[in-house]
Amino acid sequence: EARIYAEAPWQDQLPSPGRILRFDIPAPPGSRTETACISGSLVDGSFDPMIAKVMFHAATRREAADGLNRMLGDMVIAGIT
Repeated sequence: EARIYAEAPWQDQLPSPGRILRFDIPAPPGSRTETACISGSLVDGSFDPMIAKVMFHAATRREAADGLNRMLGDMVIAGIT
């Protein structure tokens, strides 16, 4: 599992609000994504900055970690930090 946040790590993890210009999370077999965001969504800085949770299931822990790593590498979230 990985949690995706709209935060600025160089500013003590402060929320990084703004409009999501592009929101593409791959959905290969074995994956699950929980989110309410799409391209065009507005992230308001007055709420929890978590914008998505992605999970990957496989036969072994190593395969699951590799699958999640590929998902994270292939996702595109643009317009916010």
